[in-house]
Amino acid sequence: MKSQNVVIGKNVKIGKNVTLGHNVIVEDNTEIGDNVFIYHNTIIGQKPLPTKILTRKTKIEGTTKIGNNVSIGSNTVIYSGCIIGVNTIIADLVAIRENCKIGAKCIIGTGVTINFGAIIKNKVRIVNSTHITSDTIIEDSVFVSTLVATTNNNKMGRSAYKMKGIHIKKGASIGAGATFLPNITVGKNAVVGAGSVVTKDVPDEKLVLGIPARIIKDTPMDLKLQTKKT
Repeated sequence: MKSQNVVIGKNVKIGKNVTLGHNVIVEDNTEIGDNVFIYHNTIIGQKPLPTKILTRKTKIEGTTKIGNNVSIGSNTVIYSGCIIGVNTIIADLVAIRENCKIGAKCIIGTGVTINFGAIIKNKVRIVNSTHITSDTIIEDSVFVSTLVATTNNNKMGRSAYKMKGIHIKKGASIGAGATFLPNITVGKNAVVGAGSVVTKDVPDEKLVLGIPARIIKDTPMDLKLQTKKT
């Protein structure tokens, strides 16, 4: 593919066998690994808009880094200071804000938004049109279904509040359309049923469901993260 209108900024390092689609922009201070595919109209290393409206100011933490064997779809924006791990797939129309860290072998679906400073570890799958709020931590091998909403501000921006995202522990599964209040912890191998509103912490290996979400039973074996015996 002979790309057109590609823009490469200053202090950019691009590895071997990298494919850049039409109208791709790679901003200053970006590193792209080997065998990376970035499709049309995507921006890597986007700087945040200069504005005095936002009360929260973010400081960019180092170089934007795209690991080896990463694929990034069309019309996606990855802001400066982000790190994307090896063998991760990021679909079309995704927005990943400043200083996010995404691990290896993750799948980020179409239309997903991930806000400032979120940490997503390895082998995480986030399905289309889900919102991951700032300061969230998602541990290894978590599944997050479509249309999930996470929040970080109990005052809804009306008064001072120390914003805090949620923490989803290893192997947990989140059903479609679930909503989380701020500062919630979802335990290891826990399951949150579709459409639930989670207002308090979910214990390890429990299935919760409802509005508000309540413990229904232990997590069934077929919904637990299966670990291979060595």
